[in-house]
Amino acid sequence: MVVGAFTNSSLFLLMAIFPVLDNPNQPPPMIFTAYLLASVLTTSYGFGKAAVLVLRSTFK
Repeated sequence: MVVGAFTNSSLFLLMAIFPVLDNPNQPPPMIFTAYLLASVLTTSYGFGKAAVLVLRSTFK
């Protein structure tokens, strides 16, 4: 969960530093796209797992 939150915020930082990454007329580099998709996947998995753990702990 923490790794996903870190990569998610670093994406916004990269887009602020390099405006070419947020240009709608030009696709971003492939490495940025891969990092973006990995960040979304990691964040979704981390928060989903945390939600399941909290839900399971309520039934104990």
